Amino acid sequence: MRNAGASIDPPTDPFAAATPTVPRRKHPVRPATGSLPPGVSSDIFGSRPLTPANPQDSALPPPATVEPWRVAGPKPAPLGGVTLAERAAEPDEPQFRWCRMLCITLTVMALLAYLIPAVLLTGRVLPGTTVLGVDLGGLTTAEAEQRLRDRMASHIATAIVIKQGAQRVSLNPQTSGLSLNAAATVEQLPTGFPSPMEVWQAFTGQHEVKPVIAVDRNRLDQVITTEVARDLEERMVEGGVRFDGLQPVAVEPKAGTTVNVTAIAEGVTDAYLTPELIVEVDPLPARPTVSKSGVAEMLAWAKRAISGPVRLVTKDTTVELSPELLAAHLAFIPDGSGGLNPQFDGAAAIRGMNLVPPELAPKNATFDTSGSQPALVPAKAGKGVDTARLSAEVIKEIGPGGDRTVTVPLVTAQPTLTDQEAAKLGVKERIGTHTSVFPCCQPRVGNIQTVARMLDGRIVQPGETFSLNNATGRREGAAGFTGSAEDVEVRGKHGRDVAGISQFATAMYNAVLLGGLETVEAVPHSGFVSQYPPGLEVAVSYPAPDLRWRNDSNHGVLIRATATGTAVTVTLWSTARFNVELKQSARYKVVPAGQTTGPATGCVPQAGVAGFTIRTTRVLTPVAGGTPLTDTVTTTYHPQPQVICPPATSS
Repeated sequence: MRNAGASIDPPTDPFAAATPTVPRRKHPVRPATGSLPPGVSSDIFGSRPLTPANPQDSALPPPATVEPWRVAGPKPAPLGGVTLAERAAEPDEPQFRWCRMLCITLTVMALLAYLIPAVLLTGRVLPGTTVLGVDLGGLTTAEAEQRLRDRMASHIATAIVIKQGAQRVSLNPQTSGLSLNAAATVEQLPTGFPSPMEVWQAFTGQHEVKPVIAVDRNRLDQVITTEVARDLEERMVEGGVRFDGLQPVAVEPKAGTTVNVTAIAEGVTDAYLTPELIVEVDPLPARPTVSKSGVAEMLAWAKRAISGPVRLVTKDTTVELSPELLAAHLAFIPDGSGGLNPQFDGAAAIRGMNLVPPELAPKNATFDTSGSQPALVPAKAGKGVDTARLSAEVIKEIGPGGDRTVTVPLVTAQPTLTDQEAAKLGVKERIGTHTSVFPCCQPRVGNIQTVARMLDGRIVQPGETFSLNNATGRREGAAGFTGSAEDVEVRGKHGRDVAGISQFATAMYNAVLLGGLETVEAVPHSGFVSQYPPGLEVAVSYPAPDLRWRNDSNHGVLIRATATGTAVTVTLWSTARFNVELKQSARYKVVPAGQTTGPATGCVPQAGVAGFTIRTTRVLTPVAGGTPLTDTVTTTYHPQPQVICPPATSS
């Protein structure tokens, strides 16, 4: 092989013929040609063709311009035959160094432009963040919450108008269960380490966050069904029959409208704290299910039903249900097909009646308190009235074809309190007792004694709330109660009752106070009644006001009640928790009775009673030791003027 001439053989590497021509680069270490050793051509550097400087000085024919002979081996290095190692060793040229520095500088500047504001904004609401138009940007969460409350104070109370046709009703959101949950609203604001996009948005735009609305749906529905419905509804009247004394009265059916509670609640919630404060709704039709003919048919039935008494016959006795008692416990229920079904509450009607001889009646476990310690009296099964069958039989007998006589159906009855249950109640000592005295020989005395008999031996379970009205039922016209009933109003509560019930209730109320039990409802008379202790008495009528108290202990409470012709005593037995002391202030804020002139005819003179205020404090000291508890009740009695009758005129 000759190094000076071109080869006539084809190259062994097929890529050699196609090697691209690249610009010659000045080798950084190549010496000048004048300094090369003898016999070494500069062509070894591949910088020019292998030809003599002057072709005429050579005896050989002029060679063709060729590349140095390639030897089989690794592929040629890219970019003009310079290897990667050589390129790595080459120093950067100035233009590349400048570009690199520019890129690094711009990158650092971009990072600083993001990181500096990001660090400063961390822990604060991003600038440009608003809630309901209130700018909260740059504030801490506490500051944002306070600003939101301050700025929205007037808006959260803005009334929402509910429009139904031409009718409009304003709804106060603050009393309807709607409120702005400022804390939850601020929690959803961006306050952490912001992303680059969040930093960009913080300085170039605004971000509105939707507020969190707290909704008490039960309260909202209650307001809609009462206050809103009162103004928007056209009350539907269901057909029926009621009694006015002993006179059956027809209740004619009438169609009406009702409010769409769900639609109004959703509309009000959506409109709250928005510019759209008017909610438009459509009424829902409300149609009665009882027809006029159904009312007329039942009205005729009701007239016959109370035309006379019904006789209840047992093996040993006969008891009558008076027309008044029938009317008080008859009800008329829609039957779903345009008519009415009569229903009779037999259990309530016979309450207090001795339809089963005492020796046959079931007996709950109770306690004998005649000795020094209560003794358990075992329970016993017996006979009882099947009140469901009795009610059905009464309906049958007071209807067409009935003879108004019912044989009382009896069934085996089990006691409701067993010996084992009674023994666990902890009835072991007297916890409270009180005696209320009254004048002898008045008709009301019999009513007091009847209530005492009904409640004597009753046990109030732990956690149970005792109601005097529920325990005795309606007393007007019931067996054992005498005298006419009168309508009463006591401190806004209305009822109708026979005389003497408040006397028994006052005795029980004082026993409850001394027993350390919780009072639920105890309404004093409007004006002071001299036969009762001031501040320690209650008025009771049916259905209201009532005497209610709760056994808030872990033990049962046994009621013992006895009544003579001049006094009634109520004693409560259980396990004592407190030593109780009652303290009362002197009467203060005394208001003179004043005088008034009675009517010219039918005048009844009446002594005046001054009004006053008295404060009663109950101190409960735990028997096991500890800090005493106190509760105070302030009672104000209104003055009752003296009634002076005018002198009779001579004819």
